[in-house]
Amino acid sequence: MNAKYAFQGALVAAGVGFAAWAATAQGNTTWADVEPILDANCTRCHGSSHPTGLDLRSYASVLAGSNRGAVVVADDADNSLLVRKIRGQAGALMPRGGPALSDADIATIVAWVTAGMPE
Repeated sequence: MNAKYAFQGALVAAGVGFAAWAATAQGNTTWADVEPILDANCTRCHGSSHPTGLDLRSYASVLAGSNRGAVVVADDADNSLLVRKIRGQAGALMPRGGPALSDADIATIVAWVTAGMPE
C-alpha cells in the first residue's frame, strides 16, 4: 500500500470525510466546507447575542467580524484572529469550555482563509 492511500485511509478512519480532505488538499475549500465546522463548534456562543458582536452563523457575518474588527484576513491565516484563536495562539483557546477543533477542522479553516475565503 503506498503512502497516499494509507494516509487517505487514516483520515477516513479518524472520521474526516475524504471529500473535505481532498478539497482542502487541492485548495478548493469554500464556505460550504467551513460552515458545518463553525456551526458544530462555535455558534452556540458566537451567534446573534455574543457581547463582542461576533456572529459565526453565516458567511456574511464572519466577514463582518466583531465590534473589535475583522476576525479573518483573506490570504493570511497566520494573522487571522479566528485561526489564531482555534490554534490557541491568541488568548483563550476556542471553543472555550469545549474540546479543541481537530487538526483536520483547523486545516480546513486555514485552507479557506488562505484561499481568500471563497463563498
